[in-house]
Amino acid sequence: ENLGVWMDWDNPYRTLDKGYIEAGWFTFKTAYDKGLVYKDKYTVHVCSSCETVVSNNEVEYQKVSDESVYVKLKVKGTDNEYLIIWTTTPWTLPSNAGVIAHPDFDYVKVELNNGEKWILAKDLVENLMGKIEASYKTLEEFKGKKLKDLEYETPFSDLPLQEGVNAKVVLNEEYVNLEQGTGLVHCAPGHGTEDFLVGKENKLSTLCPLTMTGEYTEEAGKYAGKYVKDADSELTEELREKSLLVTTEKIKHDYPMCWRCKTPLLFMAMPQWFIKVSAIRKKIIADNKKNVNWPYDWAGKRFEDWLQNMGDWPISRQRYWGIPVPIWECQKEDCDEVKVIGSIKELGKDTENLHRQFVDPIEFDCKCGGRMKRIEDILDVWFDSGIAPWGSVGYPQKEEPFKTLWPVDFILEGSDQTRGWFNSLAVCGMLTFDRIPYINVVQHALVLAEGGLKMSKSLGNIVSPDEVVEKYGRDHIRHYLLYYDPAEDFVFSWEKMNDVKRFFNTWKNTVKFQELYGSKKELPSKIALEDKWVLSKLNSLIEKVRESNEKYYGFKSVQAIQEFIVNDLSRWYIKLIRERLWPTYTGEDKEAAQATLYHVLDSVNTLMAPVLVHMSEAAYQDIFKGDGDEESVHFREFPDFNKKGIDKKLEEAMTEVRMITEASASARQESGIKLRWPVKKISISTKNDYLKKNFDKILMFVLNAKEIKFADSAKGSVKAEHVKGAIFLDSSVDDSLEKEWLIKELGKHVQGQRKKAGFNIEDKINLSVDSDINSQLENADELLSEKIGIGTYSLGKLTGKNKSEFEFRGKKVRIAF
Repeated sequence: ENLGVWMDWDNPYRTLDKGYIEAGWFTFKTAYDKGLVYKDKYTVHVCSSCETVVSNNEVEYQKVSDESVYVKLKVKGTDNEYLIIWTTTPWTLPSNAGVIAHPDFDYVKVELNNGEKWILAKDLVENLMGKIEASYKTLEEFKGKKLKDLEYETPFSDLPLQEGVNAKVVLNEEYVNLEQGTGLVHCAPGHGTEDFLVGKENKLSTLCPLTMTGEYTEEAGKYAGKYVKDADSELTEELREKSLLVTTEKIKHDYPMCWRCKTPLLFMAMPQWFIKVSAIRKKIIADNKKNVNWPYDWAGKRFEDWLQNMGDWPISRQRYWGIPVPIWECQKEDCDEVKVIGSIKELGKDTENLHRQFVDPIEFDCKCGGRMKRIEDILDVWFDSGIAPWGSVGYPQKEEPFKTLWPVDFILEGSDQTRGWFNSLAVCGMLTFDRIPYINVVQHALVLAEGGLKMSKSLGNIVSPDEVVEKYGRDHIRHYLLYYDPAEDFVFSWEKMNDVKRFFNTWKNTVKFQELYGSKKELPSKIALEDKWVLSKLNSLIEKVRESNEKYYGFKSVQAIQEFIVNDLSRWYIKLIRERLWPTYTGEDKEAAQATLYHVLDSVNTLMAPVLVHMSEAAYQDIFKGDGDEESVHFREFPDFNKKGIDKKLEEAMTEVRMITEASASARQESGIKLRWPVKKISISTKNDYLKKNFDKILMFVLNAKEIKFADSAKGSVKAEHVKGAIFLDSSVDDSLEKEWLIKELGKHVQGQRKKAGFNIEDKINLSVDSDINSQLENADELLSEKIGIGTYSLGKLTGKNKSEFEFRGKKVRIAF
C-alpha cells in the first residue's frame, strides 16, 4: 500500500476465513468424487525427543559436524564394478533404494591397482583419489544418462526391510551437483523430501524402519531398538568389514533442528493423503498449451517441463493451523469406511469456525455401527494458495463476483514458483473446473545486491524498499524496478537510483516549463512542422505503450516513455519551441506551441500514471485537471493513439535532422566555434527528399546557420559524417559575424547574472557595458532586449550595483545593471 500498489486494502481475503476454508473443502471433495484422492506414504520432519512431526516453518538449521562416508555399491552381474556414493547420514543407508545420477554430467569408469572398477563423476575423481592416495586409469567416459536403470546391490541387503528391493540408478537434473561427493547421490525415499519425490517418480521402494522416538524397528534386523544417530559408527564399521567403505571424512554442514528442544530432526516416511495429479497431468499440459499465454517463452517451456515430470501431490500435513483435511474415518479396525465433507451443509452443523478445534469434536455414525472421526491432518499450504481464484471471492457460496472474474487474467510471481504457485493453481483449477485458472503468466527473476550477489542477512547487503523510499521516494523505486526486463536477474544499484532521480528532475523541469510558459488551449488546425512531429511521436509512443502492455512487456513501455520525455521532449521539442513560448514573443504560432506542449504533457502524464502513480497524480491535480474533469488521473481513460496522426516520413526526417545536428556540433568543436555562435553556411548531403523540401527553417535554427544548402560537397569547409550522410561547415568569420558572437556571449552572461541576482523573467534591467571593443557593442540592446528584458542600455560608464565581467576572444567586457 505504501508503494502505491492498487488493491482493495480495506477488504482483504484471508485463507483462515470460514468461507475460504469451505472453498478448500469444496475443491477437495470435488477431487475425491473424481477418484483423485488416495492414501500412501510421504516424508516429514520428526523430532524424536518431542515425538511429533515438525512443520517446515518450525525447522531451524544449525552447523553440525558429522562423519560422512564414501561407499561402494556393487553393480549386479559384475565381479568388481562399483558405483561410488557419498552421504553425511550413514543411518539412512539401510533404507537405500536408489542412486541418482545427472543425465548430462560426464562420468567415468576407472580401474584401481587392485583391479576394482569404480564409477563416479569425472570432475570428482581426482578429489576422491587424493583422499585415499590411490592411483587409477580411466577406462571409459560417458554421460550420466547411460547409467539409467543400472541395477546394484544395496549395502545392507541382508536386513529384513531390503527383501524384494530392486535398487537401480535413476536420473535427475535438480538434486545432483559437482561441488562435493562423487556425482552419484544416495537415495533413500523414506528419509528425505527430494529422495521421496525422485523415488515416487521412478517407482523406488520407500523404506522407513523408524519409530517416532528415532529407534530402528524390527525391519532393521540387528539394529532394532537402537537410536539412529548412535548407530552411525556401527553401520560404518559394518561397511568396513564388508569391504564397501572407501573412506570417511568429518564435515560441517547445515542440519535441521527442532525449534523447541534443539534435537536433530529425522526425515521419516509416514502415511499421508495424496492428490492423483498423474491422472490429470495430460489435461493440464494440453490446457496450458492451448489457453495459457507465457509472454516469456523460456518460462513457459520451464513450466511445461515441470508438468511433464510432476508426480502425485502429498496433500496432508501434520500441523495444527491450516485448512483441516475434510476426511472422517471409521474408528473400527476392520472398517475402511471414509467420509469426505465438501461444505458446511454436508457437515450438518453450522459451526462458527472450521479450524481443528471446532471441527475435530464432530463425529458421524458409520454404517458398520462404529464412529467416524476426522483425521488430525491439515492440507498443504500450497493447496490454500491453489484455490485463491475462487476462495478469495467466496465461491461456491457466492456466485458473484467469481463468474464475472473467472478465469484470472494475469498472475505474476518469481522463478521459484514454477513448482509452487503456478503449479498449485493449475492443479487445483483442473481438479475443480477442468481448466487452468489463469490466462497470462509473467515469471520474474531475482533482485540481487550490488555486485550480483544474493541479498542475505549474513552478508549485510539487504536493501529494504523502505530504505529506498526514505532516500528517494515511492515512485523512484517503482520506476526503477519496472524499467528493467523482469525476466532477467535485477542487480540493485544506488547509482542507478541516482539515474532515476535525474530522469525525474527532467520530467519535473519539463512540467515546470509548461506551467511557466504553456497554456491549456485547444489544438489549432494550423501548427508548425515541429508541432506535427511531436504529435506524431506522441501517437507512436502511445501505440508502443499499448502494444507492450497488451503483450505483458510493461518494461518496454516504461523505457519508451522515458526515452520520449528525455530525448524527444526535453532535449529536442522544447529546444525547438522555446523562443515561441517566450513571454515577449508575439508570433502567430505561439498559441500552437502552447497548446501542443500542453496536450503532449497531459497525455504523457496519464500514460505513465500506472508507473509514477504519485507524481502523475500531483501533476494532474496541480496543472492538468480542469473543470468537469475526472477526480483523479487514475480515473481517466488510458490514452489511445490516432493512426492517421502518425507520420513516419516526418519522424524519419526529424531523426536525420538530429543526426545532422550532432555532426554539426562535431564540426564546430573541431573548428573552435561554440554552438550559440552563428555560422555563415552549412551544406548538407542527404538522400531524404522530404527533409530537403520541408526542413530549411528548422535546420537554420538548430544548426545556427545563416544559410542552409543541400550539396554533396563544399570546398574549404569542415566535414563531419553521420549514418545517413554528411555536413560541411563554413568556418570563415567576418566582422559582422564576430559582432553577433560577442552579443551572444553578452546575452548569456547577463542572463546568468540576472538569475544570480534573483531577478524575475518579467523584470526590466538598466544595463551598462564597457570594453575595449565598444564599437562592436553599439545598438546591442536591439538584439538583446527581447531575450533578457532590457529597460535602458548604455556604453562606457558603468552604473548599477550588479557588476561583473567576462572575456571574449582575448578581450575583457565589463557590465553593471
